[in-house]
Amino acid sequence: MAEKELAERICEQTDGMRDNEVEELDLEEVRIDGQLSPEMQRTLEKFKNLRVLSLSGCGLTSLANLPNLPQLEELNLSENQLSGATLSSLSVLRSLKTLNLFANHISDPEDLRYLSSLALVELELGNNDIAKLPEFRTKVFETIKTLKNLSGFSKEKKVTKESKAVKVGKAVKKAVVDVESDENPDDDYDENEVDYDDDEDF
Repeated sequence: MAEKELAERICEQTDGMRDNEVEELDLEEVRIDGQLSPEMQRTLEKFKNLRVLSLSGCGLTSLANLPNLPQLEELNLSENQLSGATLSSLSVLRSLKTLNLFANHISDPEDLRYLSSLALVELELGNNDIAKLPEFRTKVFETIKTLKNLSGFSKEKKVTKESKAVKVGKAVKKAVVDVESDENPDDDYDENEVDYDDDEDF
């Protein structure tokens, strides 16, 4: 059933396109429940120029049979049931820059060593047990040297423009500015840069 659903979703998004023309696939919530089958792996590996792939909410517990996609730059694995040990399978994705692991079962910082060989720039680890650990941010940035953005924040704990937190930050700051505008009419507010002095992890 999962193979059929995946094939149908791919067909919907690639109708009339050659395999080498497909650069993005959204397979969110295709009920794989476990791991990709060898058939699914072969199907996805046809798209050699794929740059963006979402397997969010697919019930994945393993990354076995992960397709080797040499051009893949962005992978969304959020809202699955992946443990840190499964991250070793990501080493085949040599062009990967952005990885979303939101809401999985990543708990051990040592497992992040599997990502150190990749040139990751953005990593989302929110809603994982690892994000609750002391000095979580420091450990992640020390392990993944190329990382610029962790769960929406830079190494200096500034909100990045791409982060979902930006929208929240803008709304909060705007409310404050509106209230104080009469008292401080000349104050400037940079909506793209918010500093956080505490060491709370996101």
